Amino acid sequence: MVGSSPTLLFSAYFGTLNLNEAAILSFPQGLPGFETEHRFAAIQIPGQQPLVYLQSVATAELCLLAFPVQAIAPNFPLQISSDDSELLNLAPDQIWPESPDLLALAIVAVDAEIGATANLAAPLVVNLRNHRAVQALQQEPALSYRYPLSLPSRAC
Repeated sequence: MVGSSPTLLFSAYFGTLNLNEAAILSFPQGLPGFETEHRFAAIQIPGQQPLVYLQSVATAELCLLAFPVQAIAPNFPLQISSDDSELLNLAPDQIWPESPDLLALAIVAVDAEIGATANLAAPLVVNLRNHRAVQALQQEPALSYRYPLSLPSRAC
């Protein structure tokens, strides 16, 4: 927001953060499994792009990892339902993937047995004009909740 004051936020992982209100995403319905969590700060750390940390504003210990879906699947076929479009307050000119004001993020999970995976079946869709976001279930059966991510060969 223009002219808004910075927001102080404490994170168990990043310490005290001084964020611009534009970094805060509002999830009107929360997230499945975290229905009471309605606000997350989107944090990017230099040298770790395109990774996005989604730090809960209310719970210092809750931080989700995400990647833009296009970093994982460049031709990602995002579908936004009319209900989700209404929650996001999308304008007629906000069409995926042409609109620079739409961002789709895949939440990352790490499992000791199968490694890192991304949820492409239910990405987080963000309207960057108003910072509203929803988790949008996709109807494409080929999209996986556990899409395997490969680490760079030089990862430590």
